[in-house]
Amino acid sequence: AYHDDRGHDRKAALRYLQLRFLKRQAIHAFVKVDDLHVRADGGADVDLQVAIASTALPDVAAVERLRAAVYTMRLTLAADDDGFQVTTARWRRAGLADLID
Repeated sequence: AYHDDRGHDRKAALRYLQLRFLKRQAIHAFVKVDDLHVRADGGADVDLQVAIASTALPDVAAVERLRAAVYTMRLTLAADDDGFQVTTARWRRAGLADLID
């Protein structure tokens, strides 16, 4: 079952995402994976930086130009029959410098 460090379960996280999609016609992401660790149980831990905007983000220059929101995330993934499922997510606002490092 999904949970995050803000106390949200899967239903609450889906409601949040639905609201974000309703507010914007499109959501684009620029993702930089900092670390990927596959655990012995087949699950994985992923550290990443994500920039999010309502316009395409083909590169870091676009992230800066559009003043996209940047987040640092740590995801815990569990293996399932279809690949992986996010079970835990932790995130915080970050800056452009976090994305570039």
